Amino acid sequence: MVDNFRQANKIVAAICAGTTALVAAEKAHGGGKKKVTSHPSVSEEIKSAGWEYSEDRVVVDGKMITSRG
Repeated sequence: MVDNFRQANKIVAAICAGTTALVAAEKAHGGGKKKVTSHPSVSEEIKSAGWEYSEDRVVVDGKMITSRG
């Protein structure tokens, strides 16, 4: 589903640890790294993938919206 939305240039959103699905989908398709947030328990996984991690409650980067949850 993430890939379908991404390829259709639609808004994609994730809350809590769901941000890791966005990171995985972008990585699988060579997508650019974004600024995101998530539940703190997965922050290191996101950072190690090279993404910019924010402690903000909500982050909007282009058509990607993430929330800490």
